[in-house]
Amino acid sequence: MAVVRIEALRGLLRAIKCAVPELEARICPGQAPPDKERVWPHLNVDLGRLRYAPDQASDHHDPGGDRLVVNVGHHQGPALLRLGAQTLGQRYELEQKLLDLFLSQDAPGILITPITSAPELGTWVVEWMLDDDEWQDDRAFDRQFFSVITLTVTIPALVTRCGVHTINDLRLGLADLGAVATPSTFGSAAEVVRINDDGTLTPL
Repeated sequence: MAVVRIEALRGLLRAIKCAVPELEARICPGQAPPDKERVWPHLNVDLGRLRYAPDQASDHHDPGGDRLVVNVGHHQGPALLRLGAQTLGQRYELEQKLLDLFLSQDAPGILITPITSAPELGTWVVEWMLDDDEWQDDRAFDRQFFSVITLTVTIPALVTRCGVHTINDLRLGLADLGAVATPSTFGSAAEVVRINDDGTLTPL
């Protein structure tokens, strides 16, 4: 889960940097360290508590060997974007660009970020759904204006299973319907074909 969660967060940061270049070097994943000098404007991006919703396991990616990446459901929960600026105008402008990132999608309010940065897990997508936003002006006298945008993130639950048996040679044998199915009856089947990867049959 750690790798999937980190790569999901990185995917969102890439999308934000592309849409709001003014925040290129001013985004902090999670809370900024207390000893780090705060720059203005800035954006904190944090994932909240994610709940796991199980689903029937399905093959997701085959990295080769005896390993297989399987999708077993998804994790879902809140994500927060906390934008800080020193003027109202700056906050309005940057906040609107952040909102436009979500509202300009084919499905307004839902940002889909494809993740290709973890080849060992294959390619997957993360869904970021816009929930609400609010202004926080309790520190206006210090020239600190904040906007908090709340999202709901859905991240696939990917696990790697080892020791997976693979099928290298799949054959179909047609024999007498009255015969008992044993290895010997398969060997003496009236017709045996190999089922190829593309679904075609090769007589043997």
